[in-house]
Amino acid sequence: GGGGGGGGRSRLVPRSDLRGESRDERRTRTPSAAPGSEGGGGENSIAACLILRGESARKRLREWIAYHRVIGVDRFYVYLHEPHNVTSVAGASASLGRLPDLSYVTYIPYDLFGPNLLRKLAERRRRKGGDGSPFSMGVGFLFQQAQQNDCLHRARAGGYRWAAMNDVDELFRILPSSRGGDANVVGGNATGANNSSSSGGTGGGGGGGGGGGGKPELKAFLRPYLSDPDLGAVQALNFFYGARPNGATEDAAGDGSSSRPKMMMLDYAHRERSPDAQERQKCIVRTENVDYYDVHGVAKGGAMIVADPKGAAEGGGMHLAHFKMPEDGCLSSSSRKRRATEEEVELDVSVRDEFRDRVVREMERMDEMQRRGRSLLLNP
Repeated sequence: GGGGGGGGRSRLVPRSDLRGESRDERRTRTPSAAPGSEGGGGENSIAACLILRGESARKRLREWIAYHRVIGVDRFYVYLHEPHNVTSVAGASASLGRLPDLSYVTYIPYDLFGPNLLRKLAERRRRKGGDGSPFSMGVGFLFQQAQQNDCLHRARAGGYRWAAMNDVDELFRILPSSRGGDANVVGGNATGANNSSSSGGTGGGGGGGGGGGGKPELKAFLRPYLSDPDLGAVQALNFFYGARPNGATEDAAGDGSSSRPKMMMLDYAHRERSPDAQERQKCIVRTENVDYYDVHGVAKGGAMIVADPKGAAEGGGMHLAHFKMPEDGCLSSSSRKRRATEEEVELDVSVRDEFRDRVVREMERMDEMQRRGRSLLLNP
């Protein structure tokens, strides 16, 4: 079940209406800055957009930045959806999730909750029950929609051709084309990436994207899509990753004999056998072709192409590796009120084995940059 990807490279989602504008008219309105100017990283440059709130999210941020830096992201816009000032960022202890202070990370104060809204949420919870979340107040993804659209236009103005829209517990997983089975998927029939055939090449420009890994897979994956003048976004279907069901540990052999501690998201190597084809998708947006974005897809702009989630297509593929409270196991796409069973998951060590060491080296490199002062907190 669920969008396993056929023989073609991708599926098309019909393009949204662009207010009746012709292709030529759309070409004249964006981008406001030529690619490569005002900080943009070239014709295939990539920005990442993230909204961040809470201690657990802060603790994941360093790995999230390092991973996406390794695969080719050039600039990170991190919206701090919490009480914030320069002192609170610079003085945060490591145990509270100190924010990486790096020249290519821009922090944007974005405390739209604020004391007044928090009071209203608490009052509603007292009166009507529920969890007091924005969803219980009927505003749903309002904050994230506003943040993502601000970031989309910020990235466009900065000359970035792509804007990645995902959360701090989500990693875009790039899969080289693999028509046959994958030796790194144990006990299942998925055709994920193999451990030795990354899609190499440096892509275009990049302002340092790719970090210390030297293989910016995301740039190589996105480059062919630049030839489509009407493309709005490449959409990644969601796979939940997590610990093996029933709390068992696992190793690369899949026999459960290893007690390796799980210190990073990448250490959780079990995932669902099939992606969630209905919800939780996230996109990498072509900034000059999209006017409005809506959390999981283009609201107004060019067509969306759904990437092959298992890499079986000729051009490879991409999916969203979603680590939703992974220590408790893989969340079940079919229910979301329970964790997936042993029969619903398989061990896929490809993302862990291919990226873990590279991400660790990049985090060490990030730490060294901070020690040497090669950064500017809250850079413009």
